[in-house]
Amino acid sequence: MTYVNIYTDRFSEPFRELMRNEYGKIILYTDKEFKDRGASWWNLIPISESTTMMRSSGQIRNYEVLLSYFQHSKREKDRIWFRDISEVGERLKRLVGDNSNFTVRATWVNESGTWGSTNVVWSADRDTYCWHNMYCEIEYDPDIELPEGTEVAMINFKLTFNIEEVYE
Repeated sequence: MTYVNIYTDRFSEPFRELMRNEYGKIILYTDKEFKDRGASWWNLIPISESTTMMRSSGQIRNYEVLLSYFQHSKREKDRIWFRDISEVGERLKRLVGDNSNFTVRATWVNESGTWGSTNVVWSADRDTYCWHNMYCEIEYDPDIELPEGTEVAMINFKLTFNIEEVYE
């Protein structure tokens, strides 16, 4: 049986590249519990996946992921923490809106193809479909347990999108 890791190949890696192109050199952590990672950082956690439609040649899957942004802030002294964190929210919401249907241009190499008894090695530039219908819910400053003395402004983005898998 052959298969593709749809989450990694069609979402996680292309989304990381999209974020790098927008925000520069960033790391998307996958911490399930709070870990202090510096002045500001991003965290990406898959929540759920469900098959929403079966087809004879594939299926459509619906995914939910939680993307969180953390920024150290002294709320009592810093009255602009919400403005700063909401600007991050608006920027990401626009990025998601502009890329709600996402395809990347990539070079694909097939080294296992055969033609008769002769191995054929070929490559081609092609568009690689990643996801469609992505939308974003924002939760500003969610209530989470933080270590004592830690002051962090946080914003959660629940990203929901579909990926169509076509069986090969």
